[in-house]
Amino acid sequence: MTDDAPAFYNPWSYVMGTVKNVLLCAWHITRNWHQNLNKIKNPEKRKIVNKALKAVKEELCLETFSKLMKQFMQELLNDSDTCEFGKYFQQNYAKRPEKWAYCYRKGLGINTNMYLESRHKKIKYHYFEGKHVKRLDIAIDGLLKLVRDLIFQRLIKITKEPFPLINYQKLSIDTD
Repeated sequence: MTDDAPAFYNPWSYVMGTVKNVLLCAWHITRNWHQNLNKIKNPEKRKIVNKALKAVKEELCLETFSKLMKQFMQELLNDSDTCEFGKYFQQNYAKRPEKWAYCYRKGLGINTNMYLESRHKKIKYHYFEGKHVKRLDIAIDGLLKLVRDLIFQRLIKITKEPFPLINYQKLSIDTD
């Protein structure tokens, strides 16, 4: 799963080989759509198109998705207020729904990379104080602090878990 920039996927595919499914991050797609929704000047139509985008993206049935997509594109391109956004959407997303539509993600076992995005945000803002780190020693130091904190959190979690009573009973039986 990636954002829409080839800067990460190209080196990955060079080293690891091509993959069957290249998925675009749902968060990045939504962000790109929201940035370009400003091409629709009418705020009411912008809301309607935003809801329609979400419905199209989250449709799980392939047949229903195809119908929704066709109808959505016709409505966008036939309305003078939404035509500019329609052209943007057609050029950038309509031709490759297998990368962003949820109906193509069924059975892949992944819908988002929000866990990774969350971890990246924590590293960037908590350990690197929001700064772009260029020095390797500082980056390694920050990552070591992250690992230390994760291990510490895990130890706390383990010690707080109650020891199952069945283990106590088994120990007392074994000693008799």
